[in-house]
Amino acid sequence: MLFKSLLSNDKRPLLLAVMVVVAGTCVTMMAFFSELREWHKSLDKQFHNLASAVTSAFRIKMESHWQELDSLRRFYDGSIHVDRAEFARFVAPVLAHHSDIKTIGWMPCISKLDRTYHEARAQEEGFVDYRIK
Repeated sequence: MLFKSLLSNDKRPLLLAVMVVVAGTCVTMMAFFSELREWHKSLDKQFHNLASAVTSAFRIKMESHWQELDSLRRFYDGSIHVDRAEFARFVAPVLAHHSDIKTIGWMPCISKLDRTYHEARAQEEGFVDYRIK
């Protein structure tokens, strides 16, 4: 009975208008969500491309740093004794070439027997308050 009353001649234009609005809304929503999905895919691709570029640049920079550290290891391996001045001369070009490396420290292993001699030597080189704690 309700269906018959909706299909009566005087309500057909209203029913047709409602159906057009509903159909148009559904098509618009489907187009919107399809476009939204494509936009998200585009953003995801842009993010991955940018992340890949940043990761590659970081990897290249770190590889360069590892090479410098390996050259320092080879410097020690090829020397019987490395003093503070030799170390400073060796690392100066590394620090000049790599502004993102702030410092490379010289920290020799000192035995208890050599501690007093080492401290006196550092003080002679200008490190007045130098002490091993």
